[in-house]
Amino acid sequence: MAMTMANMLCGCKSVPHHGISIQPNGAPSKTKVTGRREALSVVGLSQRSPEKQDGSPRNVLAASVVAGVAAVLVGSTPVIAVTTSTNATLFDRGVERCTMEQLKKGAETRAGFSDFAGEPELLVNIEGCDYSGKNLTNDVLSGVKARGANFAGAAFGRESSRADFRGADMRGATFKSTNLYQADMRGADLRDADFEGALLTGTSFGYDRETEQWANLEGANWEDALFSNTDIKNICENPTILEDDRLLLGCK
Repeated sequence: MAMTMANMLCGCKSVPHHGISIQPNGAPSKTKVTGRREALSVVGLSQRSPEKQDGSPRNVLAASVVAGVAAVLVGSTPVIAVTTSTNATLFDRGVERCTMEQLKKGAETRAGFSDFAGEPELLVNIEGCDYSGKNLTNDVLSGVKARGANFAGAAFGRESSRADFRGADMRGATFKSTNLYQADMRGADLRDADFEGALLTGTSFGYDRETEQWANLEGANWEDALFSNTDIKNICENPTILEDDRLLLGCK
């Protein structure tokens, strides 16, 4: 009976608002809660000592399986451990990646627009992290993946070019003289954000198809910000801009 069950087991499958600078088009101004994993632990032991058995790996394994099945048949309870991927696993990993130290990873390379900035070892993924109210003036956010992150009231430093800020909460954030060249802010909440002196060439303030939201630019300060004509045209398409700002930007 035991050998029959063993064979069966072996055969189964594992189942503001002035001094705006306008530039030529596109020209920048500066050049696991651990879960459970299914694993059957054989609790039965052979009645014969290993020394008295054929010591070949095949026979030792077969004896162990037979003994284990026999133990199950007489009512022993096998030990089962299951590990599954859960949201808690992602959360625990998120705690590790949502740190200030994470922002220093490859900072010099990312700030220099190097082609190496896209390498996996330099990837800074802070999506969904909370940096609200943080002083980031000494940190480089160039090239970071910060979709859905919270930067409300945060103060940004000089470099945030090519960053992915889609859907981020940036209410009241300060971007004074920040390089936001080709940053993606589609669907971000930028109400009362301060872009004084910021480089906004190629920055996207449009509609995010995933969240179905426009970047909210209500009350944003554009004083001395640097744009191209194309940038202004794209910003003017945003329905959240206040009328005074539309006049200032020359929206038609």
